[in-house]
Amino acid sequence: LATAAARWGVDSTDGKLVVGLALGEIIADEIHVLHNSQTRDLAVLRLNADGSADPGFDGDGRVGMDVPGIAATTSAVLQQSDGKLLAAGAAITTGATAIRGVALARYNIDGSPDGNFGSGGTAFLQIAGLAVDHLVAIVQQPDGRLVIAGTSLGGCAGCWGDGDTTITPDLVFLARLNTNGSLDSSFGSNGIYREDLHGLRGPDRLH
Repeated sequence: LATAAARWGVDSTDGKLVVGLALGEIIADEIHVLHNSQTRDLAVLRLNADGSADPGFDGDGRVGMDVPGIAATTSAVLQQSDGKLLAAGAAITTGATAIRGVALARYNIDGSPDGNFGSGGTAFLQIAGLAVDHLVAIVQQPDGRLVIAGTSLGGCAGCWGDGDTTITPDLVFLARLNTNGSLDSSFGSNGIYREDLHGLRGPDRLH
């Protein structure tokens, strides 16, 4: 039985603490449990300086978003220079063919979805075929563009039951997004840089 855990936190400029909630294995997606709902992904908790939940953030200090067709859990959270909050983490599609990637959600200062980001406030990136992606970090450049970094664990795509026996290598990746959540085509290959780890494991991966 998995349990909810705080995976990433940032201090905001007003003394409040923002925490991204990684809620168990992505398949279990225990965001359901925290919110008593099966439609909340990429959860964020905002606390006042005294540790109490901030009622100015979605009413109870915590928020999650329904990402259509995706199950996702938070592994990194960023407060942008404009005060908006970006939550990101590993994700998997819930259709007949499971595709793993990275999902992102951006929230306004009051916890509402930012409709100017992605589709309804969310975006999904497929990094390396059907590999298992782990998001390590997300940063904002001075010009507002976003860079995410992580690892993609290679293996047999057929393990997910779709019959595809293609073997993919272990990779580290960087992806750069425009301020609206779209991939920046001027970076890497269509917005994504990939590097084969050539069999490196454990501590040799990106941290």
